[in-house]
Amino acid sequence: MTEYTTLPWSAHRDFLISAGARLVLPDHGNLLRAFNMSEAIGLAASLGVAVPKTVVVTSAEQALEAAHGMRFPVVLKPVASEELWPDGNLRTSGRPRYARDSAGCAEAFLDIRSRSSAVLLQEFVEGEGTGYFALIDHGELCAEFAHRRIRDVYPTGSGSAVRVSIAVDPGFAAARLRFCQPCSGME
Repeated sequence: MTEYTTLPWSAHRDFLISAGARLVLPDHGNLLRAFNMSEAIGLAASLGVAVPKTVVVTSAEQALEAAHGMRFPVVLKPVASEELWPDGNLRTSGRPRYARDSAGCAEAFLDIRSRSSAVLLQEFVEGEGTGYFALIDHGELCAEFAHRRIRDVYPTGSGSAVRVSIAVDPGFAAARLRFCQPCSGME
């Protein structure tokens, strides 16, 4: 499940529930916050989870100013993979871009801003990609899963295309508990 399917279901949950559907989703506001990378990164940072230096920018001038305070290369990415726009349409925001200098940063910003309401500018962090997933009901862990990325759909940043299951890192459990505290329950 991705934003592409989950956001419309969530937005029309009252209709779906009245037709007999059962949804395992947080309330719509929390779902929107979870899919907004800026909100998720801010929450993670506030809970003591390590995150790369990140700034939300809405103009090329802001992007260049923020980039001067970071080490190049920097990563620019849409604030969300899919966004519900005011006209009610769901739009795919596209892939991240990398910039090795100020000129590349301005160009990448303009490209991403044309398809996203805001842009995240982050310091690039080298490392291995892993994913952690949990099903939590009213603060109680029901199931969890972790994987290590072998190959991404796009090498420059995307969802994983090939992955292998791994044991859940004990550090994830502590972070999961911190993330659950500010969340409301499931429907």
